[in-house]
Order: sequence, then C-alpha cells, then structure tokens
Amino acid sequence: MNYIKQHIIPMAIAALGSFVVYILLSIFSDMLPVLLPSLKEIAVVVYIKMILLLIAIILILVLIICAIINKSKPHKPRAMSGKFHNIEWSAEIEYREGREYRDVRTHIVWLCPKYKTPLSLKQMDAPNAKYHTLYCSKCKKTHDVENKGEIIPAENADMTVRREILKNIDI
Repeated sequence: MNYIKQHIIPMAIAALGSFVVYILLSIFSDMLPVLLPSLKEIAVVVYIKMILLLIAIILILVLIICAIINKSKPHKPRAMSGKFHNIEWSAEIEYREGREYRDVRTHIVWLCPKYKTPLSLKQMDAPNAKYHTLYCSKCKKTHDVENKGEIIPAENADMTVRREILKNIDI
C-alpha cells in the first residue's frame, strides 16, 4: 500500500495532468486561427519557432522557480572545519528530527598543528584542579588551547566550538 501511495498515485496524477494540458492545448490550437484570422497566413515554420520559444521561456521560468525554492531551504551542512585559537578542528554534524524536538549532534575532532592527525584527550594535573588537554600520539606532545597566554581546558574549547557550529547552521 505504501508503494502505491509513494509511486503509483503521483504518476497517475502527473499523467492525468498531462492529459488535461494536452486537451487544452489542442482546443486552443484549433480555436486560435478562428480568434485571430491573420494567423492563417503565417507559415508553419513560424508556428514551430513560436512554440519552441514558448517552451524555452517556460523551461527558464521553471528553473528559476526551482532555484528560488532550493535557496529558501535551510542550510544544513554535514561537516564543518575551522580553527579555535591555535588549533584546527573538524566536525561531523548529524541531524535527528523527532516528533517534539530537533536534535543536532556534533562530533569534533581536534587536529595536530604539525601533522594534522586527530588529537586525543590527556588528563593533566594542576595544583588545584584536574583538566584535559589535547595529545598527539604521532609527535608525542600535548597541545594546549591558549587564549592570551591562558590555557583553556579541552572540554571548554569543545563546548565553545559546538556553540559556534550551532550558531552557524539553520535548524
């Protein structure tokens, strides 16, 4: 039943619409010389050129309408990338729509400044706090996200980038 609703019914409606347009055009083509007697004197080649011109105009109008409809849809990128202070990142974006809410999930991957490989989280112990920093297994270094000399924990940088991503997409 679902196949009939999704495939057969739209094709039947399109066929019926095409048939109605064909009937209207044939009636119009028969009535046109009666309404405008000067068209009887025009050669068949001119009729064909006029029809081709009308078809071209209609096609251009349809393309313009399709472009306008496409532009009006919300922008939903599947991936984004950027740089937060001194470290590059890449994010995959997943859109999930439920009945009562819209959920956008992001997976951010931080990249090594030297090798552009994914960075992992490494726990650091400060005298009065524990925080995570970014670690590259290839160059065996930790990369701190810094803002004006102050180290930003990886979790805070992650949340800030997520907020920027959500601000830049249309939901």
